[in-house]
Parts: sequence; C-alpha cells; structure tokens
Amino acid sequence: GRPSALERVLVQRTVWQKLAALRPALIHLHDPELLPLGWRVQRRLGARVVYDRHEAYDRRPGPAGRALARLERWAFGWLDRTVIAEASYAAALPLGTPHTLVRNHALAPATLPLPKTLPTGETPLRLVYAGTVSEARGLTTMLTALRLAREAGHTWHLTLVGRAPLAAERTRAEAFLRAHALHDHVTLDGWTAFVSPEAMAPHLAAAHVGLCMLTPRPNYVGSMPTKLYDYLQHALPFVCSDVPLWHDFATETRAGLTCRPDAPAALVDAIERLVADAYAGYTSGAAEAAPQYRWDTEAAKLVALYRDLLATG
Repeated sequence: GRPSALERVLVQRTVWQKLAALRPALIHLHDPELLPLGWRVQRRLGARVVYDRHEAYDRRPGPAGRALARLERWAFGWLDRTVIAEASYAAALPLGTPHTLVRNHALAPATLPLPKTLPTGETPLRLVYAGTVSEARGLTTMLTALRLAREAGHTWHLTLVGRAPLAAERTRAEAFLRAHALHDHVTLDGWTAFVSPEAMAPHLAAAHVGLCMLTPRPNYVGSMPTKLYDYLQHALPFVCSDVPLWHDFATETRAGLTCRPDAPAALVDAIERLVADAYAGYTSGAAEAAPQYRWDTEAAKLVALYRDLLATG
C-alpha cells in the first residue's frame, strides 16, 4: 500500500543515507515533503534537483494544502528546475522560476487495442473505474448509478480498480452493496491495497466504458485526470464529470460524454446515450486519439531536460 504521512517523514533518513552513498549528479523529487531533503542533497552533495509539481497544492483546501504550498514557494527559490504536469500550474510559480511542461501521459499497453464492440446477449456491459477510490472521486455516485441501472433492467457490471484508503467510506460502500444485493454486480480489485498500473491494464482491456466521476474540487478542475489518458490507450470510451477542461477533452477526442458528478441518474443517462448513440464512433475516437496522449513524447522532453542540466552542471 501507499505510505502514511508519518512513514513519508520517517523514510527520509533512509533515503538520505542511500543518496549519500550513491552521490547522484541529479535527483528528481515527486512529492513536496521531500523538498527539504532535496535542499540538503543540493547543498551537501552538489546534485542538481528537479521537482515534479503534479498537483495544484495551492488550490487544495485546508491546512495541509496551505503548508505544502508554502513549502513549494520556499523551494522555487533554489530548485534547478520545476517540472509541471499541467500548463495551468505555471500560474503558481514566481516570475522567472525555471520550469518545463511534461504532461503525465499514459504508457502504451503491451498490445495496442482495436476499437471495442458492445457485448451481446446476456453478457453484461462492463463499466470500470481505475484509480484511488473515494467518495470525492465518485464512489457513491457510481454505486448509486449501478443500483438505478439494475432496477431499470440493465445488465451492467462495475469494476473498481484501486485502493479505497478511508475505512469509513469502505464500510459505507460495503453496507450499500449488501443492502441492494449488488455484490454479484461489482468487482473490487485492490480496495484495501494499492493496485499497480500493470495490474489495472487487464481490467481496462476487458471493459466497455470507463468512468471518472470526480468531484469538481479546486485542486482537481485545473488538472486532467490521468485515468482518461489510460482509458484512451485501451480504446475505452468514457463518461466523466462535466468540468470545462474535461468536457473539452471529451469533445476534442470524440471519445466520451460528460455529466454532473453528483447525479447518479445523469450518469445512467450518459452511459445509455454513449452506448445507444454511436458506441463505435466513441471507441474509434478513443483509439485514434490515443497516440497523442502516450508517454513517449513527454519522456523525450524529460530526458532532454536531464541532459541539459547535467551538461551545465
């Protein structure tokens, strides 16, 4: 599973010992709590330090968001380069902060998919959600939509692939499944344990529709959910929350529809429309758009950045 906040702090001593032994020329930090360690590595070991800003911490509500944003502002003054995963993140950087846009696009699957076809007969339509599972990320909306769909006579099956970190939310969801006899119509892979991207891939390959019902929180709406990139790589049409950035993505790729994330009936309606209108067109749109959102091109930008920093170091 993923480490707790305390474990993230305690592990830094071990990380420092390994870095002191390796004496790297460059390190790339992925999370803001490692920034003080990066400062130490830069000062003591002379390494170049790259920081990966993959979330808008300045938009995250509460004391944790404010603390992480302050930590970032301190670090922007000494980092060798900041990598931003979204163009919108540049607005939080002080003027003149050296940065490079490297979008978090998806790895191509081992076998490139063909456009999908809908199931026939009694075979269920398979819905999938891949990623951290929580109520803020649409858990209640997806389960309620499945209940409404089953009551309307649809033979849909929902697969949730990922860890649900909050015990109280897991308990509520399990009680909902029992109360509405949905256990046979839901697959939970992970739930209490982290699921690797490699383990997620077979679920995406087997699904017919991908879901992304994230609540439009301030730190979400300016970012592209990376699961949408993953869905494209499997020619998987999707339904996502009606956030302007995500709505534009669905329209431009011709791969999906949007709906209100807090309205289960609207989600059922969107899935019905996606399947009934022109499913072949949506899955073809996903397959055609997929190459634009693969990691290859972004990886080349990152390698070029490393080479530039090492050449000037």
